[in-house]
Amino acid sequence: MQSLRYEISAVLEGLFADAALGNCINEISKAASSLETPTLKRKRHQNLEDSAVETGQLAMPLGGRSGAPTNKSWNIAEQKSRRAEAEQKNRAVGKYSFERIRI
Repeated sequence: MQSLRYEISAVLEGLFADAALGNCINEISKAASSLETPTLKRKRHQNLEDSAVETGQLAMPLGGRSGAPTNKSWNIAEQKSRRAEAEQKNRAVGKYSFERIRI
């Protein structure tokens, strides 16, 4: 009975060690993937740009726009008064946001 108890104890210790090793390997792989430097990413993207198609074959993507985007929200005739701007700002900012910012 005692030898069976020792065997089970050894098996459980092995399982715990295996789980700990698996967790350690997962953490190392996550850390290694996050340590990739931005220069390497830039080089990878530059390789794609260097292998561009000839200029005659280039076309705009589907749904693309040819002109510059227009900002329709700004209109000189719709300028708000200071009171209206302050009211809009007060509604946009939370009640205690300034106290939170100071902390």
